[in-house]
Amino acid sequence: MTKTLQALNGIYHKNLKRITSMQRNISRTFYLIFSVLFLFVTLNNIAFSAHSEEVSVFPEAGHDPFLKVINSAQKTIHMSAYKFTDTRLIGALREAADRGVSVELLAEESKNIYKRPGISEEQQALEDPAQHLNHPKIIIHRTSERFNQSHYKMIAADESTAAISTGNFCPDTFDSTYKESYRDFALSTSNPIEIASILKVFLADITDRRVVPDKGNIIWGPTYQRSTFLEMCDGAQKSIWIYQQDMQDVGIAKALAGAARDGIDVRILMNPFPFGKASDPIENDPNIPNQTMMSKHGVKIMLCPKTYRVIHAKIIVVDGVSMYLGSGNLYQGSIDQTRELGIVTTNPNSIETVIKTFDQDWAQGSLFVAH
Repeated sequence: MTKTLQALNGIYHKNLKRITSMQRNISRTFYLIFSVLFLFVTLNNIAFSAHSEEVSVFPEAGHDPFLKVINSAQKTIHMSAYKFTDTRLIGALREAADRGVSVELLAEESKNIYKRPGISEEQQALEDPAQHLNHPKIIIHRTSERFNQSHYKMIAADESTAAISTGNFCPDTFDSTYKESYRDFALSTSNPIEIASILKVFLADITDRRVVPDKGNIIWGPTYQRSTFLEMCDGAQKSIWIYQQDMQDVGIAKALAGAARDGIDVRILMNPFPFGKASDPIENDPNIPNQTMMSKHGVKIMLCPKTYRVIHAKIIVVDGVSMYLGSGNLYQGSIDQTRELGIVTTNPNSIETVIKTFDQDWAQGSLFVAH
């Protein structure tokens, strides 16, 4: 009996050693897996934090944000412009081409921009960038007939940095002493996913190829604009603050009115008579019906005098934590028929910059009163 117990005891201790050894091996394996995962996440976070993002405020920022992108280019510049008359940026593009950089510019024809009366063909020709960018390293492309206009404003250099702008590349965007200088913003990014998404569509546009944009935080119009704007309005919990040149779209106006009825702090900052003059009859401003309807439901609309700033920015900030910045105006043609470009960001520094400027501009206006 004693020998049997001793044998069993020996077997028990051998198995216990095996189990203990197995536990150690399992622990080492789990530790190794955890270490690899931790290293992967850490490297990802380091890589993500290395992607810079910065919002610039115009006209205060001047030319520097765009000159920085252009002057950084070693091989390629891809640029889209609705209006492009600024001589400093035109000169910077020519200098880049002189040092061997290949420049591809998607430029809206002036005849498509100046559709209102009073702009002569001679003036249109002078304001066409093709007149100033005759260079063997600069190729100018025109808008596809699939869109009523190409309205987006973007500069990308070497597939490593890009700037998305709400403003045109014209003197009134950069000069704060201009009689009616424009309030605009630009967002610069070095995120390779964002830049790849931008260039995928740009390169298709310049060759007039159909393309399905990536669905992400790069917002291409007309594909994803309306759905993005409505999702942002519908998802708000506390506030929706908007810079906008034009508020003619009925669907967006109704969504904002509905948000205000639900207790959301909805604010719109714009100019009276965005495309006209203060001397025009009130009924000539096509924004009035939507402004009146939204105001009656609690939307606060601040009309900023153009002598302070022409509100040209297209910004939507939701709950102070998510923001659209881009070229899209809130009227049907811009949303549903025009090639536009914007970006949605949650970067707190970018959003804080815009909110701070919004507060300053809001203080300069007077509240719209429904007629």
